[in-house]
Amino acid sequence: MNFCREKLWTRTKGPIPVSTDEWISLLKVSTLWRCPSLRNIALRKISWSRFGNPTQQIVLGRKYSVSTWVEAGYKAIVAARNISDEQMEEIGLLESFKLLRISQKYQADNPSATDDEIKETFKEELQSIATVEKELLLRQNILKIRKRSD
Repeated sequence: MNFCREKLWTRTKGPIPVSTDEWISLLKVSTLWRCPSLRNIALRKISWSRFGNPTQQIVLGRKYSVSTWVEAGYKAIVAARNISDEQMEEIGLLESFKLLRISQKYQADNPSATDDEIKETFKEELQSIATVEKELLLRQNILKIRKRSD
């Protein structure tokens, strides 16, 4: 039986998360406890259009292993062609300089080249995060198979 889904979600008498902060809290717990079904629900409910903050997207994407968030945050910073001191502190100086270099190199003239450059420059980080995502997906598939055989 999937403890996370069966015990925590379906039998909870409390309110279902509605705010983005509550969904992020659920994402945190579901990632920590390796509960892919709850994690996927939280990921679907979190809308980055409400944030408008690529730095937070990068930080949370790293923290909770969501490679698409990290990559999207990087793209948004490159597209803005500017990065604040606060953003540099949050995402790291080396990463900030790499993003500025990409931004200057392409200056939004060639978005696909920019995307390719981001993927290449941050290849190791994005692959590392994607590996965790794949492990969580594999765990979810294993739990589905077990449930069907019960």
